[in-house]
Amino acid sequence: MKIITTYRSSGSYSITGMILYERADLLNSNSELLMASLNRIGVTAVLSRDKDFLNKIRKHMNQAPTGTLRYLLLLTDMEQHLPGIHVITQIDPVLQEIRALQYLEDVHASMVQVPLPTSQGAKSRIVLVGAGVVNLVTALSLVENGYKVSVLSNNPRPETNEHWKLHGCTFGGSDARIFSFNESRQHHYRGTPFEEILNDQYRKTIEDGGWLCCSTSSLREEDLEWIREFEAYPQWMFEKIQQEIIQFNRESYEDWKRIITNYPLLFTNTGFVNRLFRIYETEPLLNKGRVAEKEIGSFIRDLEQSDYEELLTCSRELLTDGRISGGLEVNGFGINIHKFSRQLILMLEKMGVEFNWDEQVQRIDYTSTNQVDALITSKRVIKAQYVVVSPGVANGNFLKRTASFGQIGAMMGCWLTLPNNEVQLKYPIKVARSGFASQEAAAGANIVPGTADDGSPVIHISSGHGFIGLNPHNINHGHLNSLSLAVHETAKRMFPRAYESCVRRGLFSVEPRYCIRPWTPSCLGLFEIKPTAGGGLFIVTGGHNTGGFAQSPVIAQAVLDAIEGRCNQMHYKYHPDRLREFFNFVPYRNQFLFNH
Repeated sequence: MKIITTYRSSGSYSITGMILYERADLLNSNSELLMASLNRIGVTAVLSRDKDFLNKIRKHMNQAPTGTLRYLLLLTDMEQHLPGIHVITQIDPVLQEIRALQYLEDVHASMVQVPLPTSQGAKSRIVLVGAGVVNLVTALSLVENGYKVSVLSNNPRPETNEHWKLHGCTFGGSDARIFSFNESRQHHYRGTPFEEILNDQYRKTIEDGGWLCCSTSSLREEDLEWIREFEAYPQWMFEKIQQEIIQFNRESYEDWKRIITNYPLLFTNTGFVNRLFRIYETEPLLNKGRVAEKEIGSFIRDLEQSDYEELLTCSRELLTDGRISGGLEVNGFGINIHKFSRQLILMLEKMGVEFNWDEQVQRIDYTSTNQVDALITSKRVIKAQYVVVSPGVANGNFLKRTASFGQIGAMMGCWLTLPNNEVQLKYPIKVARSGFASQEAAAGANIVPGTADDGSPVIHISSGHGFIGLNPHNINHGHLNSLSLAVHETAKRMFPRAYESCVRRGLFSVEPRYCIRPWTPSCLGLFEIKPTAGGGLFIVTGGHNTGGFAQSPVIAQAVLDAIEGRCNQMHYKYHPDRLREFFNFVPYRNQFLFNH
């Protein structure tokens, strides 16, 4: 996007990755010279604090070439209405510019072209590739709306935890998930949109205060390209992304409540607990958390002393000893994700869904007009009018020729399981933690009660973010052990006796349990739509960071809307080219365009 300002830009945060011209000299140009200059540059937007200047442009906009000059923005500290001019009202001039850029990105995103199905008729069978929780909930939505569904999975049927390394994120980690309004949030947003931050987290290892969980020498060009794209996005964009993700989560919460009401047996014996608590180690963290939860509409109440006596007895001693400062009750719930997903698979089978395990999609065949023609699997050729791919971290090239290719990185998370006999934890907890990597890769921890395979009560603890590139097998066990310190420190601090008991019994002498989360450079999920040769759609969803489970109902709705020809905000807000086009990022080349 080419932008002209008639003032000195307030900071480098505002021009990263965009073609921006500072042309105060145009303020005194006559109309003919002004329009000639705008046409020659091919400007998309003009930002000014001079309304007479913008009105002069508006009167002559019919002289601008079609498809270039579209937006006139007045930056001011006074509310006013001007025909044909968008007014940004903020007291702070720096914030004026940020809100203007966010507005431009928003209108740009809404113009992303999304294909619609061209074939209408009887509801056909839809093929879902991937059997993680996102596609399982999508299958439920499609069946509810009268579609026949087949599911392909590269993995074996997830009957037990025995082969957890063979599975994706849903079954790869421990048997626990939490829903909250800020799951999958923009983890790199620092709380202020105009702060200039060096986004170097993926160039430093966990031990050095970064997010990298592999050796730098093991990173390939496509991994470095992913990192460069992440580094290009400013904090004001991360703020906007954070708001969008939280809004999707709020919508998803209502959908989850509908599913819980309609299918109560689905949640039986799954450790489902319809309450959520947040615990903070310091008073500043507690105060900051309270403000944040109120802002997103999640806050229910502050915890009182009696709550630690009755609800969170495991935290009573921590509060007394000063190891925690206090807590909140917020909207959300916890669940044992393995048990829930297995029961959902059984329910879907009873509803007529066909599952095909151990069948890998090896490539996609296209027509000469770039329409998806067929899926080539390890067992057969599949031609389907509608295909929905939720690949997790796909190890392979089958997504080539899609915009999603190269967007899904591999992010490790670590898990630890403790016995719950003595602690008797009943409710899921989110902890704002301190200690190793807490300023970067492991700022929080999730703690969820559950049961082991033998039926004994356990506590699942997860924490940490360790980037290993786009290859999910690029695991460095030394860095993995370092990342696991986050969960060990949390377990030892929160449940010291249970932790020491496990140490004495040698239960931590095995390799740390981990999952591989799909992660994008922007922290937005992916939603890409391509036409199929049969007049239907090929849809890619994924990259939902820590929020695939949380957002699965709204993702399912976006899939249904696409298939039935309806617009959904996720179609363009999660489109993989949305930010790359706005910031003039050329995929697979380290090239950013600047002109000051």
